Amino acid sequence: MLIDANDNLFIADSGNNRVVYWLINATEGRVVAGRGVVGSWSNSFKYAAAIVAGKDHLYVSDLGNYRILAFPLSTTEGSPDGITIVGHYGAGSALNQINSIYYMSVDRTRELFYLSDFRNNRILKLNLTDKTLQLVVG
Repeated sequence: MLIDANDNLFIADSGNNRVVYWLINATEGRVVAGRGVVGSWSNSFKYAAAIVAGKDHLYVSDLGNYRILAFPLSTTEGSPDGITIVGHYGAGSALNQINSIYYMSVDRTRELFYLSDFRNNRILKLNLTDKTLQLVVG
């Protein structure tokens, strides 16, 4: 779950493989990422788990596909294609791989993300400028 600067809400609807955006005081949400079916395409998830907002993108941890996808924050409805920023090499424990990111947080600059890599028992730092991963602890 993520609350933006205007108190609107993004929810990783894991069971339905999508991200839903709720405007403040809305009676229903709008799908902004994911197709609602399990998949490994650039616009689908296999269990959307964690979400954070960068400067221009919404980042979603796709647990079952061992990747993190970036979607434009300007998306208000629909299911655009995401860009894989981590997870090009499948599940694993090498520094260029992840295995079950359940939690992500972002620093003040919105350029450094911290990833809780659950099955590898480690915390990683993702630099969005150059897309590199660095081991913090584990």
